[in-house]
Amino acid sequence: IARYCLRLGRTKEAVRQYEKLCAAAPGRPRPLQRLGQARLADGDVQGALRALERALELDPGLVRARLYYGQALARAGRFEEAVEAYLEVLDRDPGHPTALSRLGEIELERGERELARGRFERALRRNPVFDRAHLGLGRLALLGGRTAEAGSRARTVLQEEPAHAAAHHLLGLALESRAPDEALWHLELASRFAPDDASFSRDLERLRASR
Repeated sequence: IARYCLRLGRTKEAVRQYEKLCAAAPGRPRPLQRLGQARLADGDVQGALRALERALELDPGLVRARLYYGQALARAGRFEEAVEAYLEVLDRDPGHPTALSRLGEIELERGERELARGRFERALRRNPVFDRAHLGLGRLALLGGRTAEAGSRARTVLQEEPAHAAAHHLLGLALESRAPDEALWHLELASRFAPDDASFSRDLERLRASR
């Protein structure tokens, strides 16, 4: 039930279900990992950190828990610790696409573009259709003024997942100067598929106001 709720975006119900599961099976790391995932999806970063830290105390080799832990640390602004979490995953599996892409996203935010590019490219060598890596390279292309390349990366993701909000957002930004009507449509889809993302809404309103 809890997984079903999480897939449907019913995050509060998922949290309640996982809390019951953890209470019924104390000391088991995987329910704690899933509780951390659900709390993170619900926006409870500190609660997610507590659950994930406990899961990793019980089983330091739990890769998915460490990935969610890195994500929660980054959401909390603890970027150096997030980097350490992803590097620990890469110590075990140097080509792990999620760890590489998450690390690349942090490096991209820091302005370390070539480091980020290398991470995304390595992720794609493991998984040629990995969405985060394509979107990371698309963001790099957009920053470099290569809008056609950015759009191509976004379209690659949308071929695999037509409702991918971040891919619609990237494609909208890539099309903004040469096809504003199509750009507006993609930004509207991004906001529809991820209504809580403030950056998607902000770019949509900016483009509407400029017309």
